[in-house]
Amino acid sequence: ICTLLWLVVTSCIRIPLIMQSQQKEPRQGGRWLAAKAIGLLLTQVSFTWRLLLLSCCGGALFTDHFWLWSFLMMDLFCQNHVLSTVLVAISAPAKSLAMTFLGVGIVTFVYAAIGFHWFRSAFGDYCNENVITCTQNVIYQGTRNGIVGLSSMMKQVMPEDSQTWLQRMSYDITYFIVYGVMILNTIVGLIVDSFSSLRANQTARELHLDTQTFIACLDRKKIDTVAQTLGISDGFAYHETYKQNKWDYMAFVFYLREKRLQDCTGPEQLIFDLLNEGDYKWLPLGHSLLLERADAELAGSDDALLRIEVKLDRFAQKVGTAEDWKVLTRSVADLAASVRKRLDGMQEDLGGLVQNIRTTVTGSHPVGSRSFHSHNADRVNSLVAQKQSRSSTGGDTMNGQTSIV
Repeated sequence: ICTLLWLVVTSCIRIPLIMQSQQKEPRQGGRWLAAKAIGLLLTQVSFTWRLLLLSCCGGALFTDHFWLWSFLMMDLFCQNHVLSTVLVAISAPAKSLAMTFLGVGIVTFVYAAIGFHWFRSAFGDYCNENVITCTQNVIYQGTRNGIVGLSSMMKQVMPEDSQTWLQRMSYDITYFIVYGVMILNTIVGLIVDSFSSLRANQTARELHLDTQTFIACLDRKKIDTVAQTLGISDGFAYHETYKQNKWDYMAFVFYLREKRLQDCTGPEQLIFDLLNEGDYKWLPLGHSLLLERADAELAGSDDALLRIEVKLDRFAQKVGTAEDWKVLTRSVADLAASVRKRLDGMQEDLGGLVQNIRTTVTGSHPVGSRSFHSHNADRVNSLVAQKQSRSSTGGDTMNGQTSIV
């Protein structure tokens, strides 16, 4: 009953969606679209699998073949995640496994032909009719034994039998190496590689979901850094929940699928056409309003010290270890001391220049009026005060930057 209910619900949901996606012209017939939608639905593995389970239930219920009920246990491969992973790992290299089994048949046929021609008496009843019967017996008897080989099918020979000992030894050992070692290990290796590939893909997918945004594919560290400058604690969760929620985009896609094409606006019709073409350039790949807002606020700020402080905070978050932070602090402190020393030297040079100017002015006007000398002295003193204030301001600014770091 549950399987039948699942098939009915799935058909009622997917068939209209498939018909809508396949309808390219308004005048296409409904029957043709329905038949095409049913055909596409039957190509889906999950739907076909449960349809086979429903057939087993009907056969067991109406034909008294109750052994068919046992196939219902196979549905656990679809219900359990671990079992479905095992099934996918085995079915993924299906083409390679099919070619390997074809190689097994070819190798077995070659060895059966050799045995039928040279060792027919040793095989006995297993190879007394034709090569095809001998091949079937070699495949069956050679694989059902604990040790893969032909020794259980052929008569035993001893080294004393000098006529056939070397030929039999070469024949038996090469079959064991080629079939029992190389081919069977190749099959096991294909399945193990499939498991490893699935595990690597799952790990890469989980890492991508943890370090990249789902819609825009932006780095998580960049989102967290910008969010902290805006006063948001968990920036990645805030961005994925409120700024670019993947379920909002999914709801928008379903909204476009259910809306009539005549009622769509210009942008909606454009996005609908891009969806049908498989083009996803309408998504904000590499863009986020959160980052653009932070850049706009930073660019619009008139306070240079605030911009420097914000940049220093961002740079400090990128510093990896405490040792790197100590080296950076020491380097900035040395730079500040060097700049302060140069400012002090410039101040001393400026003082000497002012003294020379005073001496020159006094010597050039020995007989001048007292008001002229007083006026020049006031100008020189004002110039010295301005230079000293600029020097002290430069030193305080460097001290302030050092304290910020």
